[in-house]
Amino acid sequence: MSKGNPRSRNGYDSGTLIQKSNTMADLIQAEKAAKGSRAIRRRPMIDMTPMVDLAFLLLTFFVLAATLTKPKVIEIIYPDSSGEPSPINEDGAVTLLLGHSREQTFYYEGLFRGDSTQLLHTDFSPKQFRAYLFQRNGHTIDEVNVLRNDFQQGKISGETFRVQYSGIVSAKGAPVVIIKTCEDTPYERIISAMDELNLTEIRNRVIQRMSDEEMTSMEEYSHENPEIN
Repeated sequence: MSKGNPRSRNGYDSGTLIQKSNTMADLIQAEKAAKGSRAIRRRPMIDMTPMVDLAFLLLTFFVLAATLTKPKVIEIIYPDSSGEPSPINEDGAVTLLLGHSREQTFYYEGLFRGDSTQLLHTDFSPKQFRAYLFQRNGHTIDEVNVLRNDFQQGKISGETFRVQYSGIVSAKGAPVVIIKTCEDTPYERIISAMDELNLTEIRNRVIQRMSDEEMTSMEEYSHENPEIN
């Protein structure tokens, strides 16, 4: 009997069995390690690049929107009061006083003569100041409508229409509207007054600063007639 590696009953030597058992142990440990590694969950990664792009897009939009909605201011340049005033036909003059609110809208005919001047309260509705201007300038409006109808029908050219229109609206006796404002008059009210003059074909118009006497008369009328406020 040899003194080599002892063999088992199955014919395998002990060294081979030890080696196989070690190999099986390594496989089991490797399988457990693989199962353990699969059980570990990684945190999901969120890509913030699209969010940054969206933030810049929104910022650009709001900057542009704020620029487009920027309030616009109309600067009113009053004529120089140091020179001689231009003569105005007293019979055809109408002065429109525009205060700081819609309730402070008055007009009077002729020139201002202190307490003898009667202020008339009005507004820009179709039945108020516009109706008054239609009545004062009715003849001119009729002539302009006839001229415009001829132009639309092709009876006269555009140049002829402009020349004749200028002659009609600036004819002798055409009413002159003097718009007077104060420091607190919103520019929207001035634009509304201009629209009324355009609708009634009144082209003889003047914008002036309201005098202290006219301001006082307007304030006194408002205090004496609180229902208009």
